[in-house]
This record gives sequence, C-alpha cells and structure tokens, in this order.
Amino acid sequence: MAENLAQSVDGNLNRQSRALLEALHAAAGKFSMFGHQNETSNVITPDTDSDVHAVTGAYPAVWGNDSGAAGTGAYGTPLPESPYARDFNAFARNSFIRMADSLPRMYTR
Repeated sequence: MAENLAQSVDGNLNRQSRALLEALHAAAGKFSMFGHQNETSNVITPDTDSDVHAVTGAYPAVWGNDSGAAGTGAYGTPLPESPYARDFNAFARNSFIRMADSLPRMYTR
C-alpha cells in the first residue's frame, strides 16, 4: 500500500507538517476521517457545542470556521458597524480557534 500514499509536493516540510503527513500515512486504510465547516459556531442540537460530536461521539478530524470577513459575524450574521461588535466577533473567532487547538484536529479557515 505504501506506493499509493500521497507524497508532499514540498521537499522542505516543517516539523508539524511532516508529523501530520506521517499521521495521515499511519491512518491510511485503517479508518476514515472527514471535515466539517462551522463545527462549533453553527450548532443546531440543544446543549452541545458540536452537532457531529452529539451524533458520533467524536469531533471531525478537520474543521473550518468563518473568519468573520466581509462584514459578517462569527455566526454569519451581518456585523453591526460598531467597535464593540467587531471586538465581540474577534473574541468569538478566537474562542473557536482555541477550542479547535485544544483537540487533536486540523483547523482551517
């Protein structure tokens, strides 16, 4: 199976990237991983921080979140034109990133 494993196009991977690639190689053929956008910011299941976790008992391996760009808040709602609203959006986004970083997951945005 080694001949079917993806290889890096960058010959100069940093330590974290090499560790990620090695972990993906080790998982190949053993189990599936998936990603989910807005994993903790757009939750519909009551009393949980993650719909995926509520159903499967695990968080997604890869999850992304809206960066709050282009005038929208952390939940995709229009961002009011006030410094407080922008500060709140930055705080919420920071909270999502810190939560993602506390779990063994890859976070994208």
